[in-house]
Amino acid sequence: MSTQEFNRLGEELFGEGWRGALALLLRIDKRAVQRWANGQNAVPAEVIDSLHAILATVEQLQAIRASQESRPWAR
Repeated sequence: MSTQEFNRLGEELFGEGWRGALALLLRIDKRAVQRWANGQNAVPAEVIDSLHAILATVEQLQAIRASQESRPWAR
């Protein structure tokens, strides 16, 4: 995952201040996230896997919400 992809995905998932939020979620030092975001260190594979899992969950929840909004009687 490139630095640009990592930064885009982090902001997409967590918004502004995403580095701190990701560090809290993964229970790691925020400085590690900052080093990945700055391209100083490569993002570990397990972190990439975690981000993809989080993204998949968010997309599933958005799909459920959209489905419920289009069918108000299904709530």
